[in-house]
Amino acid sequence: MPAWEELRPVKVDGLAYAQAMGSSWTSVLFAAIGLLAVIALIRSVRLVPVQRNDIVERFGKYHRTLLPGMNIVVPWLDRIRGTVDRREQVATMVPKPFTTADGERVTLSLDAYFRVADPAVFAYAGQFLPALEDKLTTTVQEIVGGYATGQALNSPMQIAFTVAERLDEALRPWAVKVTRVQVTDVKPPPPQDGKGWVYRKVV
Repeated sequence: MPAWEELRPVKVDGLAYAQAMGSSWTSVLFAAIGLLAVIALIRSVRLVPVQRNDIVERFGKYHRTLLPGMNIVVPWLDRIRGTVDRREQVATMVPKPFTTADGERVTLSLDAYFRVADPAVFAYAGQFLPALEDKLTTTVQEIVGGYATGQALNSPMQIAFTVAERLDEALRPWAVKVTRVQVTDVKPPPPQDGKGWVYRKVV
């Protein structure tokens, strides 16, 4: 008898098949739920280093400020807008010429030390570094412009103290505290003919 005549159709138990498929889909579903739970757990924990704050937004608006240490956030609802460094920082102004009260130009460079007082205000106040550079240059010119050339050259500590006071006030919209200012160098104008206090002709 040919081999093909011995073949018989295999009967499949529909109920058993449905149960097997249902069990398989249930396993996949539980595995997916477990994976999502692990991801949510990992994303809900945020470690913030010392001397740093993280700004959290919820639905596009400020929600809270994370402090150093372990923090809990709500995954998929909370978003980290950015981080704020709370350490003291220094902005160095390279040598620049400034006009004194008597019309001369002295070259001055300084270091301005500051720290962020309120991270939430700082995060939403706008671009800080361009504003710092602009306000620092403007403040120094206003102060140096009130001195005669000789006074400006001999008063670096007083200039630094006054710059620190006025710059601190100017940076309040960013919640930045100016801790100190140090004048690193101050130079007189280059010698020019006819400027008796700088240059004298020898007859």
